[in-house]
Amino acid sequence: MENPIESPAVKSTTNYRHIGCIVLMFCGLGLCIVFGVIWFSLNPRVSSPEFQISSFSVPPFNSSSPSSPFDANWKIAFLVRNPTDSDRISYDQFEVALLYHGVSISSASVSPFYQRKGDEGLVEASMAALSVDNNVISNIYEDLKDGAVNFTVAGDGTVRVKYGFRRGRQHPMKVSCDNVMVGFCGNNNGALVGGSAGCRAHIKLKFWEPL
Repeated sequence: MENPIESPAVKSTTNYRHIGCIVLMFCGLGLCIVFGVIWFSLNPRVSSPEFQISSFSVPPFNSSSPSSPFDANWKIAFLVRNPTDSDRISYDQFEVALLYHGVSISSASVSPFYQRKGDEGLVEASMAALSVDNNVISNIYEDLKDGAVNFTVAGDGTVRVKYGFRRGRQHPMKVSCDNVMVGFCGNNNGALVGGSAGCRAHIKLKFWEPL
């Protein structure tokens, strides 16, 4: 019995189907690439700014008045740098708190400011003293016997990151500076021990935005 011979028409139809599948596959891949480029151009990578404490000035504690030893004239200067992948970062509001073992003892509001791509500059916070529990004050005086006090500086605010002609979205931002050692010598102002103190800054993104 002779084997059936496939007609040329059947062969041609099969070839067209294979070609069609290949074309669809490449078209789908091309569309994925195009949509990916559009997505990342509309939602560029957002990098957090860089913070560090460059100076910390604290008047001598008033030991003659244990109930209110803190002067309101505390000054913290941050060195802030905008990463180079954003055209501009606008700091709409920024609140700074000085904490001792988790207890806030001083706070300040920083006026809005902005930085262009690659900018680096100083931002100062003049701290206002808060009412502090006597136990906290006693513990600070105990630390002072060793010549230095370990503080934490926390920042909380919102930033707007701008790319190109777009105004940019507003994002919450947190800054944490741990183990900020401030030393005191006699009746002189307190100052940072060991130079500048590093900080961690983090911009919080919405779940659909790229990390």
